[in-house]
Amino acid sequence: MVLGCGEDNHAWLMPGLSEVRAETAEADSSWVAVSLREYGSLSGEISFGAPVDATVLADGSLVVADLYACNLTVIARPDGRLRRKLGRCGDGPGEFRMIRIIDAFGDSLFVYDQGHGAVVVLDETGHETRRVPLEIVGGRGVTLSHLAVLDDSTLVIATESVDHASVALVDSRTGAFRRSLVEAPLIALRSDGWIRHMAACVEPNGRSPTIVATSEWALEGVGLVSDTGEERFHFLTSLDLPPTLASGGAWVPGPARIDVACGRSLALFRAVTVDPDDFTGNMADIRASSVTLEARAYDGALLMRRSIMDTSSVLRAPMGAFRGDTVFLLAERVRPYPVVSEIVLRPR
Repeated sequence: MVLGCGEDNHAWLMPGLSEVRAETAEADSSWVAVSLREYGSLSGEISFGAPVDATVLADGSLVVADLYACNLTVIARPDGRLRRKLGRCGDGPGEFRMIRIIDAFGDSLFVYDQGHGAVVVLDETGHETRRVPLEIVGGRGVTLSHLAVLDDSTLVIATESVDHASVALVDSRTGAFRRSLVEAPLIALRSDGWIRHMAACVEPNGRSPTIVATSEWALEGVGLVSDTGEERFHFLTSLDLPPTLASGGAWVPGPARIDVACGRSLALFRAVTVDPDDFTGNMADIRASSVTLEARAYDGALLMRRSIMDTSSVLRAPMGAFRGDTVFLLAERVRPYPVVSEIVLRPR
């Protein structure tokens, strides 16, 4: 057990690792988020129905996955020209039912198509080179929340189900499960000591995953070297996101969702608190009352923590790609039409 963060008896969320370093939630202003440009329009070549994820190819092109259109929009940067659109709705080669997550490895695109329960691999022209059903994905109530590609093209996947959360390595050619990096019980609507969400990303060295988990009260992060299991940092920090009660007495967990994205020199964590007035029992329909962004160096040192309440700020938007120290945010609700916002994180 770890004591700290202003609460008593926070349970250690990821068992089997070392003692964690508990930290307070004091903001650190040494880094700032600076908006560079936005991609998207109300209509035209580059318009989105529902952008769900983004990644960046080796040549710097931005790729945005659209849930409604079942396709990928490839955009030249920084001028914002449309390079091509890949895929469409369907069951044939290069077609998708429900794109949820994408990542790039060199010139290849890895697309998790939840409708088919498979990772679809595309070459730089958009040609489907293989379709890999995932062993670990399937079964009742299992959700794949994050996917990242290691330098040997092994997949790192984070999954959540009604009673379990894990981050595991999966063979990118066969979809076969290799081994778990972290496994923990996940009990929804319980308090301290139970995982609420788990997420993962891969650092630029191509072999070190960063994993984050939350309970009702705290965020716990760990950096691992996947081929050895060596632990590089491990911390526990309060996000100041207390659980709330919705109207009618329904229990609403503190963080409704968490994300982590890996950049050149730091990892960016995101946690969302729900507005109890918007909670109707369907977690898919909730709106954020606040979004907390936390930037950390790969030794675990805190660089920036911001809590965004302003509903018009693109910093509230979900994270897509993180390349270099530039993050792409998928702003579907803060503009009259969906846009992808390019934000750079810089020291003051």
